[in-house]
Amino acid sequence: MWGLTLQFWQTVVLWANVIALAGAVLTGAALFVSAWVSSNIADVIQQDADKRITEARTRGDEARADAAKANQRASEAAERAASLEKQAAELRLALERETAKRQARTLKKEQFDALQALKGKVSKINVMYESAVEPSLFASQIIDALMYAGIDVKMYPTPPGMAWTGNMIYWTNFADDPREDPLIGPFIKADLYGGHGEINALLGPIPKDAPLLMIGERYAEMKGGVYIPPAKK
Repeated sequence: MWGLTLQFWQTVVLWANVIALAGAVLTGAALFVSAWVSSNIADVIQQDADKRITEARTRGDEARADAAKANQRASEAAERAASLEKQAAELRLALERETAKRQARTLKKEQFDALQALKGKVSKINVMYESAVEPSLFASQIIDALMYAGIDVKMYPTPPGMAWTGNMIYWTNFADDPREDPLIGPFIKADLYGGHGEINALLGPIPKDAPLLMIGERYAEMKGGVYIPPAKK
């Protein structure tokens, strides 16, 4: 063929096979290297992903722990706030009570209305109040309520040296249950009742022609016990 010898063509074929074999070997090597590199890359990517996942989980655990601590602090703060609010409410109530003890008594509408139950049951009441500013102011309000109920009210001065606290009612023939008594009952309902007694048992210049209402000072609160000095030797 083309004037070339058979030996030449045999040599060409041999080298062609050698070159083909070498190409196949190189191709196989390239494929092996590619697979090895791809495997390593995949391992690196997986390791990086695993690391990132672990770090994310760690951050998540830390965040949840921080959130739990924050919730605990918030709960403790809420408890302290509630405790402080309770203490403040107790202090306000104590202050209101102390302030009320120092304020002049006033007749409330409910008390005024309760005294109107005397209308038609009691025609006359004598009133005696202690000669001090606070009881005289309170007595004037009670007298107005009694007069509004159509009761004839007469006022009398307090005998010298006489002092008392609260409101006392004196008359005769009281009911066994003071709440059912036509005279005392309305005063109990109005929270203006401090006690009652027989008018004939009173001594001194006391009017006894009608029920007697004695309006004294507000109840005094003793702070501490009374000092009693030791007996003299």
